[in-house]
Amino acid sequence: MENIKSTQPSVLSGQLKLLTIGVSMPRARRQNGYVNQTGIKPKSWTGYWYVYEMVDGVEKRRKKSQVLGFCSEMTKGAAKDKLRDILREQRPPESGATFEQWAHWYLKTNEGRWSRNWNASVSSIFKYQILPQLGKFVAEDIRRSDVQQAINAIAANSKSQSESVLKKCVTQIRAVFNFAIEDDVLEKNPALKIDMPPCREPGGEFLTLEECQRLLTVGGERDQLILRVFMVCGLRPSELFALRVNDIGNGELRIDETIVRCQVTSRTKTAGSRASVPLSPELESALRFYALGAKLEENDFLFPSEAGTAISPDNFLDRVLQPLGVLAGIDHLTHQMLRRTTATHFQKHASFKSAQGLMRHANAATTMKHYQKVLEPDLCAGVRSWDRALTRPRSPGSEVGELIAFPTKAAGQ
Repeated sequence: MENIKSTQPSVLSGQLKLLTIGVSMPRARRQNGYVNQTGIKPKSWTGYWYVYEMVDGVEKRRKKSQVLGFCSEMTKGAAKDKLRDILREQRPPESGATFEQWAHWYLKTNEGRWSRNWNASVSSIFKYQILPQLGKFVAEDIRRSDVQQAINAIAANSKSQSESVLKKCVTQIRAVFNFAIEDDVLEKNPALKIDMPPCREPGGEFLTLEECQRLLTVGGERDQLILRVFMVCGLRPSELFALRVNDIGNGELRIDETIVRCQVTSRTKTAGSRASVPLSPELESALRFYALGAKLEENDFLFPSEAGTAISPDNFLDRVLQPLGVLAGIDHLTHQMLRRTTATHFQKHASFKSAQGLMRHANAATTMKHYQKVLEPDLCAGVRSWDRALTRPRSPGSEVGELIAFPTKAAGQ
């Protein structure tokens, strides 16, 4: 009896060890989650699952949930299918995944480091151009010929024939395949050697000097001043309508805010876009005189809406710019045409590098970075010369000269 009793603790200890096997092992990641009815009226299907996050070097399990739909509109089986689709998008694709699955994972991974505007732009390219052509293919089975045919099909679409759209499609397709290669799922990128099919050249329309002067004879003083800033300084619409009174400096105009989706943000289109552009003395005086007459405060928008908020570039295009173009005899006038007009004509008044500096291009192939933020003497002189040419009457006593004359009275006088 004593021997039997003496062995009981060891037996119990062994049983406890059996019960604890696997307790400290990692949880299975390939979960399907579960769904439950929630709410009172109306009831909804809610999906639940777990995610694993590193917190201070320690893995923590977090419970997540998402409403999947109303019980009256969705069966429990359909709710489970929807939850599985959600979970599938939240884990990296594996061998046998479709190009669409890799594209979604690529977008999800880059979502945090891209701007909201660029996220929307790239997502749109995938949704409307790339995925209809390649989405259902298994990524590992896609060959170069498949990608080439997809690009050819995108080019054949009358709405997508521009060269820039095709280049963006090729770039993003290559990026998705590189993404899969870095995750050791694919061995090579089938989109590396793609021939660009014939496509529509990018729009190259710009205004002649006579058309510029004619445009400045229509509309009121405020609209003429906006157009003058557009053409003299070469601003993007998202930059111009984010300008504030205190952005007018001594001989320069500071660009440090933009409008994105009707919201003013401190993030400019590129790092090189955050800069100052020269102002001619006449244009600076006209801006200060306008702000003084409009009783604008230092932090007010320079060209505010009736409510005092920033003007939407799209609204200005539809309601002001294009109607002014019709009055001036210019069809389909756009913001891009005004900016292209600046780049074209300014080269006659300053060096090519100064023209690139005024436009503040981020692409190293079209601009020199050290000219983007430094107001070189040649650049300043070029702006003064271009502004005078833009506002110079075509002939003595002409109607154009009388209508485009802007006040030059200094602020405070």
